Amino acid sequence: MNESNGNDSLMSTPEKNDFIDLVKTYEVIRESSKKMFITSAIFGIFGYIFSINQPVIYRAEAFVSPIESSDLSSMANMTGQFSGLANLIGFSNQTVSSSQLNIAIMQSNSFLEKFITDSNLLQKIYPDLWNENENKWQNDNQPDLRTAAEILRSSLSIEMNIPLRIIAVEWTDPEIAAEIANDIVKFLNQHIREQKIDEANNSILFLQKELKKTSLVNNENMLFTLIEEQTKNVVLANVREEYAFKFIDPAYPPKEKIKPLNTQNAALSALAGLILSLFLILYQAYTKNFKKQLF
Repeated sequence: MNESNGNDSLMSTPEKNDFIDLVKTYEVIRESSKKMFITSAIFGIFGYIFSINQPVIYRAEAFVSPIESSDLSSMANMTGQFSGLANLIGFSNQTVSSSQLNIAIMQSNSFLEKFITDSNLLQKIYPDLWNENENKWQNDNQPDLRTAAEILRSSLSIEMNIPLRIIAVEWTDPEIAAEIANDIVKFLNQHIREQKIDEANNSILFLQKELKKTSLVNNENMLFTLIEEQTKNVVLANVREEYAFKFIDPAYPPKEKIKPLNTQNAALSALAGLILSLFLILYQAYTKNFKKQLF
């Protein structure tokens, strides 16, 4: 009977030690709660001060619908001896999403650089370097256009919210944010439309030359059909301003900022201070207790 009690006592020793450790930990935390509160408050205050000194960012969103088109799609059934010529001038028997291609173009360096230049956007990207009174750059040092394109790309986001696309721009000025979001869609429509007109006109010239070379009736009929399709593309591009994306809801200057979130940043900073102070207090208590056991 005594042996049994002895074994029970031995088996319960680790549990008692764990309980004692938990009690000691609780006492350490309770005794240091004031320090932890002060540390947390200091972190929260500094987090808030840091947050309110960050630039205010607004987000403007334009909702657009992609206009899917496959060049010469009506000729996609061409095969055999005509398919080589059709592919040569831009015909394809594959249906490709023009929306994905147009989005890739919008985010490309060449397009963004042209958009910045034609829209006089460089001064808005670098307002601190632009002398408004003298209408020139400070020290006559114009910023790098490629760097400006990278800055604009970082402020531009495109969300694939099927069937719509959301063209969003984040900027320090809500008016400029909305202006860029709308203008970049209009500029892309114009860019794609002019590109398609040039491609169609070049194809027509090529087909007309091929038409003069051939004497076969079948080839002539095929070439006439191709010329007709390309002519339709030119007419369509000339009359349709919204060529790549159609506005469903244009961007308007936002009233509310999206960042910085001062209250949230202060709360997160306070929480970080609380966790850090708790770690330091427990670490000090552990090292102090360890030294006592050692010596």
